[in-house]
Amino acid sequence: MGSGDLMPLLGLSMLTLAGGLLSSFGANSIIRSRMVRGFVGRWRWWGLLFYYLVVAGIMVGGVVWVLRAMFDAQRIETLLESPMFFFAFGAVMGLPFTLPAVTTVWRDKRDADTRSKRKEKPASRQERLDFAKDLQRQIREYVGEARPIDVRVEGEDGTVLTLQGDIDRQQGERLVAALRGDIASMSFRRVEEEGAKGKWWVRV
Repeated sequence: MGSGDLMPLLGLSMLTLAGGLLSSFGANSIIRSRMVRGFVGRWRWWGLLFYYLVVAGIMVGGVVWVLRAMFDAQRIETLLESPMFFFAFGAVMGLPFTLPAVTTVWRDKRDADTRSKRKEKPASRQERLDFAKDLQRQIREYVGEARPIDVRVEGEDGTVLTLQGDIDRQQGERLVAALRGDIASMSFRRVEEEGAKGKWWVRV
């Protein structure tokens, strides 16, 4: 096979690649646009599932279409004379690459709505107590029982998170910095500690 015979195959391969890039990167750019992000963000979970099913259906239909075209073609050269066949095949193969973008946009909107609801509705005292218990469990799993640290909810309105145990200010500040978002979402105003290493407090 000479170079002259390879040129048509190279051109058709480039068409397939162009179709894939158009349906993947092109569609992803559209999905991340402000208008489409808002549209995708309004989907329920079944809307996302429906999109997955549509893409899967197009993929299956595309494969069936390609196989039928190959069986129906009297000669392989017949397919090589149809550039749009290769472009469409690339476009179908590029569609699955839009799934991560759609999922990310949908999940980000869900997370943003959750954070917004938390800001609008302050956490209850019981929710803060549950948070303190869970935080105490995580700390003990991390540092072990050799350094017992108790986590409590104090203050008249229950918005003070108190740590009691072997933990100094520097360690406490690092802990608050790492969990500031979660602590703030529970409507805590400050974190304080009074133990063997002195008394300190950090505003959330």
